[in-house]
Amino acid sequence: MTMPFPGHAAGGGGGGGNPTQEFFTPVCGVLNGVMGTSNGWTYADLNASGEKGLTSFYIPDDYSSLTEATIWIHAIGGGAAENWDIDSNYAADGEAYNQHTESDTGTTYNVTGNTMYEIDASGILTGIAAGDYCTVTLTSATTGHDCRVIGVRIKYQ
Repeated sequence: MTMPFPGHAAGGGGGGGNPTQEFFTPVCGVLNGVMGTSNGWTYADLNASGEKGLTSFYIPDDYSSLTEATIWIHAIGGGAAENWDIDSNYAADGEAYNQHTESDTGTTYNVTGNTMYEIDASGILTGIAAGDYCTVTLTSATTGHDCRVIGVRIKYQ
């Protein structure tokens, strides 16, 4: 299920341009981990190396360019170098499922435990286009770097 953010359309600054729009898609699966709910949040609970939280979504037909892409997480532990890998696969109807594959396995994240964070995912969606079907995955690369993946937010023009 993809949910638009109503009321978030804004003009392109001083008369013209494409309006900015955004949508949020909740986590839809987990690999080697468990799905859970807490305080109203549904999440993929990642607490061991190799566990993955996944989201899937469609890029709307009115898409022109990416403004922002984030993976929304709840950091369970905290630290100066939490090691989470992010990757994507995306393709249009009629293309190979992995027509476009991008990843970021080098970035680590400075987080405070029990805090919500947006992880920048724009670097793994550089070639998305209107009509693409996308999967974004966050993988716990190190045991003890626990988090709960909640979903992905896409902001576009």
